[in-house]
Amino acid sequence: MNKAYRCWAAGLAVILTGAGCLPEREPTAPIEIQRPEPVAIEPAPQSLIVPLIPTVVMRFDDRMDLSSFTGRFALRPPGGTPSPGAFAARDTSVTFTPTLPLDKSTIYEAILYGGVRDVNGNTIQLNSVPAFADTTVVLSTWFFTEGDYSQGGFHRIYVRDRREGSVRVFGSLNSPVATIGGFSAPEAMAIAPLSLLFVSNTGSDRVEVINTTTHTSEGSITVPDYPSSMAVSGGSLWVICINARRLVRIDISTRTVADNFPLTFFPGRLAVSPDGQTLYTIDQSTRDLVLLRASDGGVIKRLAAAVTQIVVGEMAVNQATGRVFVCNTRGPNIRSTDGSAGSFQTIHTYGTGWEPQSIAFDPTGTNEYYVAAGRSIIKYDAASSAPLDTVSFEGNVKGMTLIPTGDLLYVAYNVSIAIVDARTMTALTEIPLSSSGVEGLLSSPQKF
Repeated sequence: MNKAYRCWAAGLAVILTGAGCLPEREPTAPIEIQRPEPVAIEPAPQSLIVPLIPTVVMRFDDRMDLSSFTGRFALRPPGGTPSPGAFAARDTSVTFTPTLPLDKSTIYEAILYGGVRDVNGNTIQLNSVPAFADTTVVLSTWFFTEGDYSQGGFHRIYVRDRREGSVRVFGSLNSPVATIGGFSAPEAMAIAPLSLLFVSNTGSDRVEVINTTTHTSEGSITVPDYPSSMAVSGGSLWVICINARRLVRIDISTRTVADNFPLTFFPGRLAVSPDGQTLYTIDQSTRDLVLLRASDGGVIKRLAAAVTQIVVGEMAVNQATGRVFVCNTRGPNIRSTDGSAGSFQTIHTYGTGWEPQSIAFDPTGTNEYYVAAGRSIIKYDAASSAPLDTVSFEGNVKGMTLIPTGDLLYVAYNVSIAIVDARTMTALTEIPLSSSGVEGLLSSPQKF
């Protein structure tokens, strides 16, 4: 029996036998020629606390050919070696998972280049233009991996706003936790081991006590006129009361004034030696560095001309080495001396607009230190004092703190707080603020 074929001729349908006509069936579907397009990539740019074995997800508007991704995708630190890993497909998404854990507290970039194809062999297009070249970036992102800063909780960051009369608290890296208000021109903060934050309520001649767990007041301590700089050593909180020319010691356990030592000069700034036996301050008239005995407030020694003018930045003691550092904003320079104040060394000299405001030391105190000067943070080698790296901002830096794990810096400038990777000196993200009155930052020693 012959096969039946249907032909159309002259508008009439006839049944014929033999060859020469199309078989009765549906036509074959044409091959798709529409080029695929990229849609998104995850983690999103500037993501923080990313797991050490992350999944990078690339989304498209069509199903993709996994084999075309080999050699056209890289997950690596900027300029580093790509991490090995495996691709997988799910619907119109392609995932890449590294086979080995990434480095902690490290910036990684994920980049997909041109030349990848969909399952029909069509090369991807970008902005309606075919992306054939394997140098064309089709999708890209960068993120910061988890590290010591995120293990077992996060250090809280306290932001002192003198103009607003408040202290803002940030936790979980960059999340607002609380705002503690009601202060009058607060000029300093200090943290004690008993989960207490002390704030010098300068306009009210009090030191306020804040519970760092509940962010609520636990009372205030009345002190002499104009409490300013503070320092914690063991169970004592030391307070400089400028106008009263007093050095006050507060017993932290009882939260009472234990000692009230008179001074013969107007003090400015305060730091304490690692053993708690010596306090360092500035005589605002002579501009000398003055060493005081913790036992009775008596003058041990003076080192002349610590600063050029009384407008002075932070004074700090490297608790690992005992060296004293003075940020001489009108020098502008940074001067350093040993704990017994043998003599000053000018370790850094800056130009106009680079007035040094504060200094921070790495957790060991022996590797690097950081200086806030003008619009920049400069990282120095602790052994040689040679500059290692710099990060700059759009406005002058007003405050800086290095968290105890040493991997992140928090920097206040203009109306923002920037979080900086201390290793590469890269700004990771910003926390916008509504006030330009921020003057100081402080990290909690413990995690929450």
